[in-house]
Amino acid sequence: MINKATAILYYIKEPTTPVYDYYIDVNGNYVYLDEGETHEWETGQIDSDGTTHTVGDDDWDSKTIELEWKNQDKIEIASRILRDMGVELTRQEVQQYAQQLITEQ
Repeated sequence: MINKATAILYYIKEPTTPVYDYYIDVNGNYVYLDEGETHEWETGQIDSDGTTHTVGDDDWDSKTIELEWKNQDKIEIASRILRDMGVELTRQEVQQYAQQLITEQ
């Protein structure tokens, strides 16, 4: 059995400069926005440009630009990284876990 503490992922970035847009909620938590997502402001939230907002400010259109990968490709990459780290899960199990995390958010 091989015990690996780290994993290395090599990939070609497309787009070359991905952007993960976010806002900071009133509790100081970073909330990342999906590509194309729109956010309605609550008082005290801060956008990724550093502006503090109040209720009624114009909605925020996410500036996120994702890497051009299909969801099944992301699951495959996660499965391979986990396998190399000694975590034996099938792609289906990884996908079910990812769906569970999304549902809990």
